[in-house]
Order: sequence, then C-alpha cells, then structure tokens
Amino acid sequence: MIDDWNAITEWAQDLPGWAPTALAWTGRVLGAIAIIVVAWVAARWAQHAVERALSRTRVDRNVAVFGGVATRWLVRLIGILVTLGVFGIETTSIAALVGGAGVGIGLALRGSLANLASGLLLLTTHPFKNGDVIEVEGRVGRVRRVSMFTTAIDTFDNRRVILPNDDVFNGVLENYTHHARRRVDVEIGVAYDADLEEVERVLCEAANAVDEAPEDPMVRCVEFGDSAIVFRVGLWGPSTAYLDTAHALRLSIKKHLDEAGVGIPFPQRTLRFANTEPLEELLAAK
Repeated sequence: MIDDWNAITEWAQDLPGWAPTALAWTGRVLGAIAIIVVAWVAARWAQHAVERALSRTRVDRNVAVFGGVATRWLVRLIGILVTLGVFGIETTSIAALVGGAGVGIGLALRGSLANLASGLLLLTTHPFKNGDVIEVEGRVGRVRRVSMFTTAIDTFDNRRVILPNDDVFNGVLENYTHHARRRVDVEIGVAYDADLEEVERVLCEAANAVDEAPEDPMVRCVEFGDSAIVFRVGLWGPSTAYLDTAHALRLSIKKHLDEAGVGIPFPQRTLRFANTEPLEELLAAK
C-alpha cells in the first residue's frame, strides 16, 4: 500500500500546473450536481408533504396545491443558492439582485398579485362555495369554480362569466343561497273600497295554498298608494327554489283575489283644469 501511495504522490508531482485547479473544479462541479439533484428530490418530497398536511386541515384543494408548489420552488431556490456558493459566487449580491427584480415584477404584475392574494383569501375564508348563487358587481350567477386568479359563474341563461378575484373579494358580495331558507315578498294593491280584513284572510289562504310553503305566511298592509292599498305577502321557502316559490305565490294570489271578487285597481289620475271655457267651447262646436 505504501508503494501505491508513493506512486500516486509521484504522479501528482508530475502533473502540469493547471491539473490541481482542474481537479478542484471537477470536485466542485460534481458537488454542485449532487446538490442540485438532492434539492430537486427534496423539493418534490416537500411539495407532497405540504399538500398532504394542508389536505388534512380540510382547506380548499387549490390552497393545498398552491402551498405545495410554493414550497417546491422555495426548496429549489435554496438549492440553487447553495450551488452558487460552492463555486465561490457571493450569494448576497445575487439575493439583492433577485429582490430588486422581484420588486419590479411585483409592480408590473400588481393586478395579478392582487387577484392571487384575493383568491387565497376566498379559498380560506369561504364566503361562498361551488353551487351557491351570488351577485357581484351587478352580475348574478351560480358559482362553478374558484381558481387562484378568477372566479367563474354561470348566469341563469347559461352564460359563463369570469370575474377577477380582487373584484369578488373587495366588492359587495351577496350570497342568495347561503341560508337554507329565504323569504319571498310579493306586493299587491287592492281597491280602497275593499274589506281589508277579508283581503287579509284571502291573501293568507293564497299563501297557504302554495305547496312550497313550510310555515305560516306574513301578510301586512304596507302602504296607502295613489290608486290602491298595498299589501305585502311574505312566504318562506327553500333558497334553491326561490323563483319557483315566487311564481307560484303570484299565481295563487291572483286566483284567490279573483274568486273572492277583490279587484286589483289600475293606476288612476284625476286631472283638474283651472280654466275649462276653451274646452267647453270646443265640445259645443262639435
């Protein structure tokens, strides 16, 4: 063994001047390759571990996927910085450069980043879920998908509307189907000479005749209008069948008022003329 070591020593002394440097750089390259491989494998493992951990907390699937992807790229970035350090490159200056580039990219993509942040907040706070009927920015539809940047809803005439998450989260959001029940309010006017107690009884019967009615209705006199006394009929029903309940209630009210002989007056206006002599002369000439 001693003879072998002496042979290696003599061989190293006979190498040219650039050989030690080449050997050193070869070791660095091999070490860098090993670090990159380990970092990429660790990044994939970390991604799966984070996704599994977040999935156990029952967060939205998109949040779990986003957390896993962010973790994977973070581990890869650390591996790249360590690799640069192996070659003697100052990582502090690179970190400053990356930070400056990140600020520039953030300013250029501030709208997209706002949508991304709002998407994460929507997925974690759950103001609505897929299948809910919501209204945002004057648009009403059923939620089909919430992604990182946009929310997709389908209108009742089957149009797909894509809304930026920033508008959904920071705007006024109304969730029509958040609660299992919702009250349908229908206003109806009756003649001034009608028996109001009889009208109230008929309207209660009309509301109770609706199959979707789960409990007693509310009937109130709410206004003395120009041409009619206005009643409001409130009926609770399933939120998912709101339009069907409203339709059935209106038909039932009209049917029961007709059967009871209660008229629904048309709008009327009484006109008074201060000077009727020209009109009387015109009528007399005819």
